[in-house]
Amino acid sequence: MNRRDFLKLSGQGLAALGLAGSGCLPQTPPSSGGVASVLAVSEEYLVFDPEGVTYELRPSEHKVLRLGAFCTPVWEVGGLGTEHGELNYPVAMDVDSQGRLYVVDLGNSRIEVYDKDGNYLRQIGPSRVEGATDRSYLNYCRHIDIDSQDRIYVCDSADHQVHVFDTQGDEIREFGEFGTEAGELNYPVAVAIDSSGNLHVVDKGNARVQVYAPDGTFLRSYGDYGTDRGGLQTPRAILIDASGNSYIADSADAQIDVFGSDGSVKDPIVPTFADGRGAHPMHLSWTPDGSIYVTALPASA
Repeated sequence: MNRRDFLKLSGQGLAALGLAGSGCLPQTPPSSGGVASVLAVSEEYLVFDPEGVTYELRPSEHKVLRLGAFCTPVWEVGGLGTEHGELNYPVAMDVDSQGRLYVVDLGNSRIEVYDKDGNYLRQIGPSRVEGATDRSYLNYCRHIDIDSQDRIYVCDSADHQVHVFDTQGDEIREFGEFGTEAGELNYPVAVAIDSSGNLHVVDKGNARVQVYAPDGTFLRSYGDYGTDRGGLQTPRAILIDASGNSYIADSADAQIDVFGSDGSVKDPIVPTFADGRGAHPMHLSWTPDGSIYVTALPASA
């Protein structure tokens, strides 16, 4: 399924046509473990807000688009640069309860915030690029998640820590340090918040997921390096459903590893493109109907 065909039935298009979750798109049937299904696999990086608004991230073009029905851009923001409102290879985004869009601006080591109409609001996080030197600065941040109270959690990969900010950009706390021991991090690349408010951090360099309480206290970890069932090689993204199941995109294994709320290993999901090609999952997003949208690279022939 190409981008235009998918977007005709996604986001606002799905909402407007009343087709969300209707089976109009290819889906992987849920396993006996009651895990979520995959709605679609595409090379386009899409994120949906709870109302079904669709955003597309284009890292190499340094821009973000809000899309309407039938793939029509409503607005776009960005363009290569270092000034406010400009972007340098954005790699992730999320939306808060007020519809504000938070874009992880990797090349500028900052978070850019826009309102629902695409107007620039503010920057979050002092940036290494701007010469900040204390632990509160961002150093090649890779991912963001926002909790029910609109607290913003940022994976600061190069500094091996997670920052927590409020919506005005004031830092609440940070935690994590480099290492391989329990609670230590080695290039964290993604974070997701479960229904209890705990943080699940994809610890890429250690090939595991570490779980922390909201105050940053280490709780447990799951997954470890390997190719056996439940093993991780190159974990890149994470989602957590309402039942506490975790979905870990492992690009090297070309699958989505699934863990129960207790860390138990469930059957993996093997995403494929609509034409049958294999897929290396890179990013995961929830669709408005609770299915998973997978951004992926095609597997080598």
